[in-house]
Order: sequence, then structure tokens, then C-alpha cells
Amino acid sequence: MAPIGDPESNADTCQNSTTKSNLKTRVSPSRIAFGSCNHQNREQPLWKIVKSRNPAAFVWGGDAIYADRFDGIDWSTFPPAPVHISATPESLNELYRHQLEHADYKELLDSTNLTVFGSVDDHDYGANNGDKFYQYKRESGMAFVKFTKEPDDSPISKRARKGFGVYGVKLFDFSRPEGDYLVPDHEALIDTDMLENNEERVGGYSSDTSVAIFVLDCRTNKTPWAKGLKAWSRDWQGDFFGEEQWKWFEASLKLSKASVNVIVQGLQVHAHRHVPQSMAEEWAKFPSARQRFYQTILDSQVKAPILISGDVHMAQIMRKDCLRESDIQSSKATSSNGGPNDGTNAPISNFDAANLQLPPTRPLMEVTTSGMTHSWGTFYSPRPQYHNQWHSPYYHAASRSIMSFGHQMCPWTELLVSRNHLGKDHGAGEPGAKAGQQYALDLNFGEMEFDWQSRAVQMRIWGKEAEAPPLLSAQWTFDQLSGIEPMSGGPQLVPKEFLGASHRHTYQHHSEDEWVCMNYRGEPSTVESIGAYAAVFILFMFWTILPYALGFLCLFPGIYCYRSRSSRSAKNKS
Repeated sequence: MAPIGDPESNADTCQNSTTKSNLKTRVSPSRIAFGSCNHQNREQPLWKIVKSRNPAAFVWGGDAIYADRFDGIDWSTFPPAPVHISATPESLNELYRHQLEHADYKELLDSTNLTVFGSVDDHDYGANNGDKFYQYKRESGMAFVKFTKEPDDSPISKRARKGFGVYGVKLFDFSRPEGDYLVPDHEALIDTDMLENNEERVGGYSSDTSVAIFVLDCRTNKTPWAKGLKAWSRDWQGDFFGEEQWKWFEASLKLSKASVNVIVQGLQVHAHRHVPQSMAEEWAKFPSARQRFYQTILDSQVKAPILISGDVHMAQIMRKDCLRESDIQSSKATSSNGGPNDGTNAPISNFDAANLQLPPTRPLMEVTTSGMTHSWGTFYSPRPQYHNQWHSPYYHAASRSIMSFGHQMCPWTELLVSRNHLGKDHGAGEPGAKAGQQYALDLNFGEMEFDWQSRAVQMRIWGKEAEAPPLLSAQWTFDQLSGIEPMSGGPQLVPKEFLGASHRHTYQHHSEDEWVCMNYRGEPSTVESIGAYAAVFILFMFWTILPYALGFLCLFPGIYCYRSRSSRSAKNKS
């Protein structure tokens, strides 16, 4: 079966013959690396490992530096919020220069033909939890493209100078000569700003061996998070991109004929953590924007889309399964126990879910790789007082235990579960990689390796041990990611679950052409979520109170002896 959207032309036939010839002589594997959350003043042990993997590109997923400065806690809000001083243009440029002078990072840039680009998140944007009201947002974008050495005449640089944000697309064609994989914008013709008068032209690259990487800006045009009690609810009017970037993304994505389409931005898309907006930033807090994001990707019919995110100081692999609302409604209408012919007004309980025939779902994978210098396995905060101090081991133990407990207790059913020792789920991963829930709390960066012969992508999360196997690993074929073939392993959502999701979805639903996307292991109940988060909160309080309790227990004998002596002395005097 031909991949979705694969153009058939004589030009492609010529390109394919050249592709096969070049692939036979390939020396190094086809790889692209990703990473985020890198503090310029902390130890950076991963760059040598990145270099050893010899990727064609390194893509920042946000927080390449930490430019804002912590300035205490605001106890007047609930929950209490950290106070950060935002960066100035001068401090942004100075910190980027500092990062460029890091010995291992400099060696990576100087010794390899590596393309470096990416997206920004709040800390390299310059404002903690930053949004469109950051006063230096234009200067921030210009500083980032200067840091990544983006050409001045590229669409990414031009948009940044205009203050639109840091977003764009780069194409890598691995049928090209070794080390010359990056396709110039004027040849790729995916970025709509390279087309004049809405002309339609086909780019000059092989659609069989190419990877398009879209980097998007979720800060420059972002709606501010709500405050107070409103921060606990979702904002249906909230937006991350702004209309200019949305229109660009919707139009440019449709132009890609690449075999794999990677979409990179700073915040998690699939996750929903049920905490205040600013405490765990994620797309679920702005559900209308997230729906539009899903809609844009799935409607475009691009081949093998994969989401990459950062921000959370750990690595996770997640999956949603998606169906069109119209397909769900059609199945309801033909159900044996359905009500009226259109089936849309009958209660869910009236339908015979066992007899419903739904079409195959479209999977949408998300890989979060975050924590190049600090993580939940060390300590989630990069601030110096939590590292290299006599009490640091305590904070490290608390950080790891809280997040490990959270993964075991919380019904995060979007999280991939792999039994790679059985060789069944999601391509089985690799020997030595973690089985079970696919998360890692250690320092990490991500890597995609493309096998053009078997038409598959191997996703790896690497840690700081150079000779160790990957922390996480999963493999998918291009056709699985495109929805042509079913995903291997894992539970299959039953029709009744999609009916329930569709019913809930219609509260903000506008069209039967919309997609309904569900956690691939089913949606958790509210009771499950509340109970799990309460248990995690109790553990958090335990670790918070424990030092004070231990200190009191240590001091108590001394206080008791002192009071006893004072009492005896008083009696003797009397």
C-alpha cells in the first residue's frame, strides 16, 4: 500500500532510483536528536553522547538556557507561586554567549556538520510561564535565532525580526550526499512564506527518504494563565499560537510530502495533570487550542506525524487514538439498538456497543524529552541550593520518589506501556531499555533513527551513561504512524469508550468533521484522578515536613534535659 499523500510522478521515479543508490553507500545512520531544559551554569554531561550518536541535526525543544531569575515565593496566592525576574535583551544575549562557550557544546558544533535549530519555551523566552505580554518578546526571538546561527534571510529569522515568534520548518533528505541532508528552503517549498502569490509548486526532494521538522512557538502569542480559583479550570478561549502562526502551520503542513513529519514545541499536548494552570503548563488547559492542534495535524493527512515536547524535566512516550466524530455518529446510527436513524439524540446506554463497527483509529504519538542538566531524578529545579550541597541527596531522593509514586498511582493512561522483553508492544523497543510504563526521570535527550529499508523509525531516550542501553525505546513503522496499519501491542479502545468520549466532547463541539482523540488505554474517571493526586500530595507533604520533624526529634532530648536541669536547680535554690 502506498503511503498517504505520496505523489506519483516521473520526477519521483528518477529520485527513487537515486535514493536507492545513495542509501546503499550510506556510512552513518539517519538520525536526528532532540533535547530541552538546559541550564547554562550547571554541569552538562550529555553533549559528548549527542556527538557520539552523530545526528544530522539537534533540535531544541525549549529552555536552551535559563534567562529569568528566581526571586522568592509569593505567599499571597493559592497555591503560593514562585516569583521570577524576567530577562532583558542584554542578559539573554550574554547567557546565549555563555552557552556557546561551553566546551562540550562548542566541540559538538565545531567538529560536526550539525544543523541546530528549535523552538523556545518560557526560560529561554525570558519570562517564567511567559506569554504574549512579555515586553521583550521580539528581542527574545532575535536572540534565539542568533544563538542557533539561523541565516538572516531564512523565513524563521524574518518572522522573528517582525516579532511574530520563532517558528518554521526544516527538511532533511537522507538520499542526499553524506552530511548534506538539509534541503534549502527554496528547494523544500514547504514554508508558505517561500511561495509567491499562493502558487503551488512541488519541492525538489525525495518523499521516500525525507523528514520534515516543524518547530512552533507556544510563548510569543500565548494567552496568559488565569489566576486564583480560575487557574483550576480550563480556559476554552485560551490560545498558544496566535492566528498568524496558526494559518502558517495549517497551510505549510499540507505542503509536506516527507515520509515523517515531526512537530516540535515546548509544552506537553496529550497530558492532563489536573493541577492549576501555571503549576503544570500543558495544552489540556486550553482545550479549544488543543483540539485545533489535533485537527490541523490529522486533517492535513501528512505521513507519520510525531509530536515532540519538553518542559517537564523527565522523558515520557505517550499515545492518543483518534476517530472522526462523523464516523462515531454513523456507527451510532446503524447500531442495532439505536433510536432514530441519525442516532445522535439517543442516550449512550441505548446503543449496543458490542455490535458497533468503528473504522480504524489514527494514532498520534508524543515524545517528551526534557532535562539535560536537571530532572526529577536529580532535582526538578535547576537552582543551585538543590545541587552540590550537603543536603542535596535528600532533595534528590524526595524528587525521584514523588514522581515515581505519581507514575504508579495516577491514571495517566496516555502513557505508553511496553513489555519489550516479550517483544510485543510497539516494536518491542531495544534490549536493555525500560519495560512497563515509558517514562524516565534521569537526565536525558531524545533521538530518532530512520530505517528507510523497513520504513520504520526507532525512538530512543538516552541518559548520561555512554555505554548503557537507552533509557526508553520504541519502534513504529511509517504506515502505523500514518494510520494505514494497526499499532502492535497494547489494548484496543472499544466502541463504547469512543461513544462516551464523543458525548463529553459535544459540550464544546461544533462540527462532525472534528476528531475525537482519547488516551489509548482509555480515559480515567474523575474519582480515580482525585484519589491518586491526593495520595501524591500526602507524599509531597511527608517529604516537606520530614526534615523539620527529624530536627525536632533530635533537639527534643536536649530540650528535655535542659528543662529538667533548670527545674532541679530551681528546687535546690528554694
